[in-house]
Amino acid sequence: MSYRLIAGYFVLAVFALAFLVISIIVIRVITLDTPEPPVPRSKVASYVVKKGDSLAAISNETGVPIEAIEALNPKLDPLALVPGRRIRLKKVTRREKRRAAVRRARRPRHYVVRQGDGLLLIAEKTKVDPVRIRSLNPDKDLDKLTPGMRLRLRRR
Repeated sequence: MSYRLIAGYFVLAVFALAFLVISIIVIRVITLDTPEPPVPRSKVASYVVKKGDSLAAISNETGVPIEAIEALNPKLDPLALVPGRRIRLKKVTRREKRRAAVRRARRPRHYVVRQGDGLLLIAEKTKVDPVRIRSLNPDKDLDKLTPGMRLRLRRR
């Protein structure tokens, strides 16, 4: 056998080995499992933007994809998120809207002060924030509550 024939077989073997390695890499890339989009972990219907938030951070925190947030909030500018703004995270159904309205309607509008009641006790009983009670009753001195005094708990 001549050296030319041996060199030819050697080159052919190198090409075959390179083709085999490239084929294996291509097959592995094609058969890789593509990651599924994240399933929303949050059952909350909305999110209130905090200072320094970005759309990506909100997406990571709530588990809702950025595309879904943008679809639910078409007027939202992702580069100018305003702290305190409420962002929708899921579509609210009619049933959920009705339930929320019923819950609001069941809450009392007023509270009549009893003997021994204080602002914090009233807030605990009615589950209304004391600051909110103060803001709804600006004309009353809530530091000196008297029995029979009628306090407003919600606007409507």
